[in-house]
Amino acid sequence: MTEMNFTVFVVEDDPAILTLLDETLNELVAVELFPSAEACLSRLATQKPDLFLLDVGLPGMDGTSLCQQLKDDLDTDAIPVTMMSGIDSIDARLSAYDAGAQDFIVKPFKSAELVRKVKIIKNMLEQKRQLSEQAGFAQRTAFSVMNSMSELGVVMQFLSRSFRCATGDEVAQAIFESLTQYDLPGALQYRLRDDVHCVSPQGVDLPLEVSIFERLQTCGRIYQLKNRCVFNFARISILITSMPLDDADKCGRIRDNIAMLGEGADARLAAIEVEQANRRQRDNALRALKQVESAISVLRESNRDDRLRSAELMQNLLVELEGSFVSLGLTEGQEIHLQELVKGYAELLINIQQRDSKTESQLETVAAALAKITQ
Repeated sequence: MTEMNFTVFVVEDDPAILTLLDETLNELVAVELFPSAEACLSRLATQKPDLFLLDVGLPGMDGTSLCQQLKDDLDTDAIPVTMMSGIDSIDARLSAYDAGAQDFIVKPFKSAELVRKVKIIKNMLEQKRQLSEQAGFAQRTAFSVMNSMSELGVVMQFLSRSFRCATGDEVAQAIFESLTQYDLPGALQYRLRDDVHCVSPQGVDLPLEVSIFERLQTCGRIYQLKNRCVFNFARISILITSMPLDDADKCGRIRDNIAMLGEGADARLAAIEVEQANRRQRDNALRALKQVESAISVLRESNRDDRLRSAELMQNLLVELEGSFVSLGLTEGQEIHLQELVKGYAELLINIQQRDSKTESQLETVAAALAKITQ
């Protein structure tokens, strides 16, 4: 508070004292002089001082009554009042105190005393103003911190919820719920391997929104055009259609928070892609497992039937062969040779069947490996 910004209203009916007060104070503060309470009250309609100097013995409304009226008015009740009186008594001082005055000066007064008292009041008001500014700054800072914490809480709430999102649509819904808490309108596009959609409160994959996002994807990580701002990530783009440009601090916080939302959403979409790939791999493995199990079942049945049929045919061949030895007129050596020859081929057939059994065993190993993948 500078000297010229400090104004004193002096109300005194004695012209000589008015002149003295003006000469004493005009180099220290701005001074306005009034010969009566009524003149002072009329001026208060357009100007308020920082200090009143009121003579007690005014004509018409006296200084004590004027002080009382000033203290009863919400527009002037906080302005300090110093009463001036030629009577130095306890009653005079108590009357001034009861009316709400802050100080009392006895006339005739010394100029140095008056200057000292005015300086004290000036310093007091300056300190009060500084404290008020500090309190206001602290309050604004507190509100700003509270707003920041509240806004950051929206981000934390989204990140917590995003872990439960299993699809791109669920991530988009969580983003829009966060934007609603910020009171921000917008749209988004999410991009998964086999699932790309533009989403807004107006609908899904609206042609104009699709074309807008096709262009905005090439505009960098954060791109602002007037009150619109787009946040681009690998798997998601978020468009805010009405940024709060009238509040620079809030606008900056919103940019930071939406960027964090976008990073969180992009990370969740990346995880969803991995989960979808794992599900596809598992589904493919399940199908392959079913095919291998079916092939094993068919091969097992076929091998069993082949072994039974082969054994039966070999048995029949040996019986018929021994029965034909009489009619063929073979020597004993020839008969033994034929029997050994047939037995040799029978052993070869058994070895072939055993190789089929090894194939079956290998397929069972493959099936066991596929079963572990699908668990």
